[in-house]
Amino acid sequence: MKQTWKLGLLSLLFLIVFSSCTKETQEVEEECTTSTCRAILGEWNIMRYSAGLAGMENYNQDDITWTFNSNGTVDVLINITLSNSYMPIQTSQTVNYVINGTEITVDNERYDFTVDGSKFTLSDRPELDGPIIFLERD
Repeated sequence: MKQTWKLGLLSLLFLIVFSSCTKETQEVEEECTTSTCRAILGEWNIMRYSAGLAGMENYNQDDITWTFNSNGTVDVLINITLSNSYMPIQTSQTVNYVINGTEITVDNERYDFTVDGSKFTLSDRPELDGPIIFLERD
């Protein structure tokens, strides 16, 4: 009986010690390494948004900025009130992006994209009245 009591106490002690331990996880940031990815890094101003048949929305510099970070996030900053807008992201927030060739997914929305110097265009089947987002660098 004495040996059973010691074994039980030892088992309980073992359980308490190991159940209180937590595994520390290290968050790994995937850095932007391709030339295409590096080309979009930094702050971009949305200048126009075409919503197909719904028409064109025009914006001024710094009204809406998207800052692409090397860790796969975009900081969206909206400095105006968007009323009756069809913009895909309508509040300031941080969202994720993923590049796959000439496609980019921003906040789970897939776009084809082109970068030409200080101009960056995102589009989703504009031939079928899909949206086009026109961005420019400062």
